[in-house]
This record gives sequence, structure tokens and C-alpha cells, in this order.
Amino acid sequence: MLNFAKDYDHLPLIAKVEVFECALQNSERNDHARVFWLKSHTSKNGLDRRTNYTRSLAVMSMSIGFVGPGIALNGLTMAKHPSIASAWLTLAVGLKSFSHCGFLVSLQVSVL
Repeated sequence: MLNFAKDYDHLPLIAKVEVFECALQNSERNDHARVFWLKSHTSKNGLDRRTNYTRSLAVMSMSIGFVGPGIALNGLTMAKHPSIASAWLTLAVGLKSFSHCGFLVSLQVSVL
């Protein structure tokens, strides 16, 4: 992204988003696979790296997806006001979305 904007850290947020979108459009979207391949001494080592990455990503996202809503729904039982209950429900749904997102990313990485 630094190729598109040399002073990226000093840009306003909307300009950072535009730079990020431009970088995504101009990338091949196989950066993880390329890095795992280039940093590996053998093909088995490269496959092991990809497998470890996929497993850790899946476990991390699924644990957030299962534990997060449990904590949020536990907080819901202690909510004294409807707006606080609404915030707890929003948090529960938001944390659950990590599970789905992580599963899709894991699936994408495993196909690489």
C-alpha cells in the first residue's frame, strides 16, 4: 500500500480506505500462499505452514464465535435497562459473526 501512498500514516481515514481498496484491486489475493511457499525450504514444509495457519485461524475464530456470545448472553441476564440489553444482544451477534467469517476465511485459505 505504500506504493500507492507514501505518507499513508498521515492520510485521513477516507483516503486510507481508498488506498486500501486500490491495493486490493491490484493484488492477486494469493499473498499468504506465496509467502508460505517462498519461506519454505521444501514443499512439505510449505504445506505444513498452510495447515498450521488454517487450523489456528479456524480455532481462533470459532472460539470467539462460541465463547463470545456466551459471555454476552450472560451479561444480558444482568441487564437492568432495555438499552443495555440491546447492547449485549448486539455484542453477542457481532461476536458470533466472527465464527462465520473465520470459517469462510479458513475455507478460502485451505483451497489455496
